[in-house]
Amino acid sequence: MVKIQKYFFILFYIYIVTHDMVFFPKISYVDDMIFFVAFLTIILSALTPSGRTKFYQLWDKADRQIMIFLALYLIVGLLSTTISQQQQNIIAILTDIEYQIKFFIIFLGGLLWSKDLKNGLLRDIIPIAKILLVLITLGGFLSIFMNIGLSDMSQIRYGLNPYVFLYSSYTYLVLAVVYMMVPILAVNQKHKLYWEIGATFVLLSTLRSKAFMFVICYFLFQYIWKNRNKISRGVLNTGMLIAGSISIAAVYNMLTYYFEDPNLPRSSFYSTGIRIAQEYFPFGSGFGSFANATSYKYGSLVYQNFGIQALYDNLQWYAWGFDIFWPNIYGQFGVIGLLIYLYMLILIIKSLLSKLNHSNERKIFMGLMLITYLIIASLAEAVFFNFSACSGALILSVYIMGNSDDKNI
Repeated sequence: MVKIQKYFFILFYIYIVTHDMVFFPKISYVDDMIFFVAFLTIILSALTPSGRTKFYQLWDKADRQIMIFLALYLIVGLLSTTISQQQQNIIAILTDIEYQIKFFIIFLGGLLWSKDLKNGLLRDIIPIAKILLVLITLGGFLSIFMNIGLSDMSQIRYGLNPYVFLYSSYTYLVLAVVYMMVPILAVNQKHKLYWEIGATFVLLSTLRSKAFMFVICYFLFQYIWKNRNKISRGVLNTGMLIAGSISIAAVYNMLTYYFEDPNLPRSSFYSTGIRIAQEYFPFGSGFGSFANATSYKYGSLVYQNFGIQALYDNLQWYAWGFDIFWPNIYGQFGVIGLLIYLYMLILIIKSLLSKLNHSNERKIFMGLMLITYLIIASLAEAVFFNFSACSGALILSVYIMGNSDDKNI
């Protein structure tokens, strides 16, 4: 049984980093299936004595706090739904509940699945990540000198054609490369710099803002992490100030783009979300009411009441117009829900630091970088609601936190 689980997670890692390649058959609702299995795992474990023992063995204080704050988050959502009455369709409400808790439930379920997978899983997926990263890097290098069909010739950014390799979008290429970097650089590699150069080259070749931000954060945070015991507090504070300033400038730039044209759906989400949070202070408008496709599909009253219905009746925006994250959180759950969500992300970081207990600093650092990427991506897409973050939750809990193999590979 253990071997079957191990092979499943190896095959699933391959699926994570290749599923959006153009030749790969598309499988729908994978993240939903993982969520339900993780949810059932938690429920069944709670109902059996051996399962409760697992909780105490594999869930520390931070993990149990995540469950407590998830319950509080749901209570805030139910209160806001009841008070605002903006969405009364039970399917919309239940669908949105799954969206909101999916990332955290898969993370906690992954910790339970990792009990029997502590030896060798990371060792088995690193060669896969290395082979894929070499092929993608080689393709990017050749694309500089000739058109081999791996760049998007229909777009020009900064005078160049963005590199997509065989993926259907730049977003998935960036995500896949980050998910290759995490296991490769989570161990003490003999040729770490070469892998960093290759991954950085590919990320920059996509010409995506999120890739640029991640690369800057990776090398800046790595320098601070590596020299945290050597550099003075003044230099450390200066470095953090620079990192913070770059992050603020990037976020401001992105938000300015979103706010500059109120007739764009994404721009409208940010500004309307603030109005909703003010109108229904402090709980927001409730489940399935705003800034996701479910809310529009099931007729949330928010769109009429806040004068933005006509903007979203144009179906050409439907595919990407609802791919937004933070306005959904502060619009639907207000200030209280936003603070709870942010604190749950902090608790995941606390869980990472607690479980690895500084026994493997590379794993800790790459785990933090994975979380950093998801936060960066959430500024531009509904990353915590879709397969991207759900697969990230598994990589973090099963492949990184649930693995004790830290030898050179």
